[in-house]
Amino acid sequence: MAFLLPIKLRFSLFCTFLSISLLFSGCGGGGGGGGQEDVAEGDPSTSPSISITLEPATVTLHTEESQLFSATVRGTDNNEVTWRVQERGTGGNITPDGLYTASTVSGTFHVVATSQADTSKTATAVVTVLRSIGGTTPTSGTLDSAFGIGGKVTTSVGFGSDAANGVVIQSDGKIIVAGSGFNGADGDFLLLRYNQDGSLDSTFGTGGKVLIDFSPADGADTVALDSTGKIVVAGYAYNGSDYDFALARYDAQGSADTTFGAGGMVMTPIGSGDDNVVAIAIRPDDSIVAAGQAHNGSNYDYALALYDNTGHLINAFVTPIGSHDDFVFAVALQPDGKIIVAGDVDNGNDFDSAMVRYNSNGTLDTTFGNAGKVVSPLGTSHDAIHAMEIRIDKIIVAGFSSDGTSSAIALARYNLADGSLDTSFGSGGKVVSSIGIINDSAFSLQIQSNHILIAGFTFNGVDFDFALARYELNGSLDSTFGTGGKTTTDFDGGNDIARAIAIQADGKIVAAGESVVVSDKDVALARYGANGTLDLSFKMQGQQTLNLESASAVAQTLAVQADGKIIAGGDSFDGEQNRFTLIRYGSDGQIDASFGEDGILTTFLDGGNGGKIVIRPDGKIFAAGTLFQNGDYDFGVILYDTDGTFLGFSSVGFGPGGGSNNDFLAASALQPDGKLLVAGSTFVGNNYDFALARFDTDGNPDLSFGTAGTVITSIGQANDFVSAMALQEDGKIVLAGYSDVGQITNFALARYNSDGTLDASFGTGGKILTPVGLSGIGVVTSIRIQTDGKIITGGYALHNNNSDFSLVRYNENGSLDSTFGVGGKVITVIDIGNDGLYDLTLQPDGKIVAAGFSNVVDSDFALTRYYPNGVLDTSFGQRGKIILPIAQSFDFAYAVALQSDGKIVAAGGNLNGTRYEFALARFRP
Repeated sequence: MAFLLPIKLRFSLFCTFLSISLLFSGCGGGGGGGGQEDVAEGDPSTSPSISITLEPATVTLHTEESQLFSATVRGTDNNEVTWRVQERGTGGNITPDGLYTASTVSGTFHVVATSQADTSKTATAVVTVLRSIGGTTPTSGTLDSAFGIGGKVTTSVGFGSDAANGVVIQSDGKIIVAGSGFNGADGDFLLLRYNQDGSLDSTFGTGGKVLIDFSPADGADTVALDSTGKIVVAGYAYNGSDYDFALARYDAQGSADTTFGAGGMVMTPIGSGDDNVVAIAIRPDDSIVAAGQAHNGSNYDYALALYDNTGHLINAFVTPIGSHDDFVFAVALQPDGKIIVAGDVDNGNDFDSAMVRYNSNGTLDTTFGNAGKVVSPLGTSHDAIHAMEIRIDKIIVAGFSSDGTSSAIALARYNLADGSLDTSFGSGGKVVSSIGIINDSAFSLQIQSNHILIAGFTFNGVDFDFALARYELNGSLDSTFGTGGKTTTDFDGGNDIARAIAIQADGKIVAAGESVVVSDKDVALARYGANGTLDLSFKMQGQQTLNLESASAVAQTLAVQADGKIIAGGDSFDGEQNRFTLIRYGSDGQIDASFGEDGILTTFLDGGNGGKIVIRPDGKIFAAGTLFQNGDYDFGVILYDTDGTFLGFSSVGFGPGGGSNNDFLAASALQPDGKLLVAGSTFVGNNYDFALARFDTDGNPDLSFGTAGTVITSIGQANDFVSAMALQEDGKIVLAGYSDVGQITNFALARYNSDGTLDASFGTGGKILTPVGLSGIGVVTSIRIQTDGKIITGGYALHNNNSDFSLVRYNENGSLDSTFGVGGKVITVIDIGNDGLYDLTLQPDGKIVAAGFSNVVDSDFALTRYYPNGVLDTSFGQRGKIILPIAQSFDFAYAVALQSDGKIVAAGGNLNGTRYEFALARFRP
């Protein structure tokens, strides 16, 4: 474990590291291993079936740092252990929960766990404690410099305000945050997962993010992990007239758990009006206790719902505390299965703190307080319980207390047996603490070793900041934490509120909430060391972009090599000239420095630009594009070796004798025999027509194809433009694009035999025109041939005054496939603005992946996935759709491809200031 000091000190300090060794004893002459069972040799009472292991078995700490140990006991139903430090008095301290705090002196010490089922069974871990020479430990309560930027991370998720309301730590140290995200039209449940350094975990959901859409308005208030690591998130969802309890369960990859409820989601009406879940608890059998409030038609009451581990409702209970509004904020489970719910109650003048205890079946426990209820004013005016923890025989709560003009942090401790105040805590069982100038509140509480840790907010005189405070178990502030037991964190000068905290296995503290950026809220996280120091190694990452140090660069084409490496191609403009640019990435998304010059290859095309790339079976690369030569534009082809070395160049024009015509390349495809087909448009007379050419394996024009290697085809009455090309298994060639027909634009296709002649068996004389959308205006941008020979095209069509994703599927003879969508056509609205589809790819299971953009304020990457019949695959992204902002401005996905493992790679560009950059994103299948 690294010991992090303020940056100015870290450069002047060094540490002397001691060797790590493991203490173990043998059994019957056998050897031992790290953290394994210690058995007394020759003791006949020792049961060989019971064993203990410790994690970690060895650890290196600095003085006063903490480490959480865990013990696994096998061979008995009694898993309890007793913890001790072998070097009592000098070796540090350990809590009954296994949280070790290192000594103030350096040395080698031993943590011992003893089985309560058989006290002869022990296991020992070795702790090496180091002291920094010439240095001191950082001040407790400061941010953890190993986390994000200065210990802080903010994440913008949707199109507006986003906020975190809950946080949990997975067993692998990854951080799950739950809250609400705005999707551009309404609110959704939001899940985010961060790696330990604060970067979004790209293996989770979409780029680390999951938006869960129940209805036109949803929000999540709490999150928990069940025993299998599945994520349970809960809040509220709109049913069309009011709000209901809403729960969802997701697996570790961020996919909906379809064994839970309906498609991973459950909605439950509790009262006669609005209901919402505020807190959940998971029982040992993974059944769920959900607590919140329900409206009875006049006011809100406490509400409790019990679900089994499949999301089936077992029972629900509504409990009025007073005669006015009652609000729930926290829930906790006792070891005996009883349930405590806490919040506040309106007494007619202001609010008082309140708790209710239920038996495990949900009936009121009349042995608690007054017939199962406890109402306990914490101050002289409004107060509430926002968080609660049960520790042995005590209930510890945190919230706020107001005197009518200002609020302060409030804590109270109650006896678990009957709900009475524990008068040994604070003053008469209560503690009230001010953090800032005025208006403080606690929203979350955790027990950290022998301390009580709370998080919330404080007013600094201008706006609100994250606030943390740590207390001794008797209620006094812990003076070793922060400044007098308190610490505050400001993000960007706006209102920052910590709504949840969690403690990592290494003792570090993660606080999650919200930070106002201009008028929107973003998810905000801060991480603190176990002793309160800010973790600066927690970094904030966006999606993969590459600045080519040119004026502008956009990826327009994409190919995946057999070894999994990814090549993206497109244009870069240095302010004076266009250059065709290739970049090769490793399968992990890192630039492959063995390709070109440090992974980047640029080729000057005399004022033209690049188009498409294909990879030959021998690994060599054909790149095709448009170049300016001899006064007009022609098709150009470049051949590169596997490492990016330039091997050759050739061009072809479509005018008389290959002369002036202005030809623009848009697509390329590699035949099985290694010849390269390229297609686009050529200007003939007054209009553009389809243009097709073929090059041999050396990159020279194939004069045996068409007329001297070229074919020109007029499709409609005016301009015809090629956008895409595909090869059938029988060698036939299909071109797709669009054609002007009067005042509208149709999808346009043409099919050719392998020699370049039109295939008369396709459509009308080898040609097809298809109107798409309500306006009949549509543009093809991509085409794919299915394994059954059907032809699927994708693009965009003008529909209800906006452009939307559009797909059309044809039978082999060119007729529309009536089994696909509606009459062979599918139109998908991605969001409320213009959407455009630029590329398609087909999965081995027949599903169709489309990529492009969606524009509301600016444009973002957009992907959709469809079943083979054209119906959206709702298991993909958010009900079949993904909107992914790459940066703060315009982003477009121009190409999409599949890796051999099924992962989906999208490439395009994002606007960074005044110039575009290559942008890539990868998605799980």
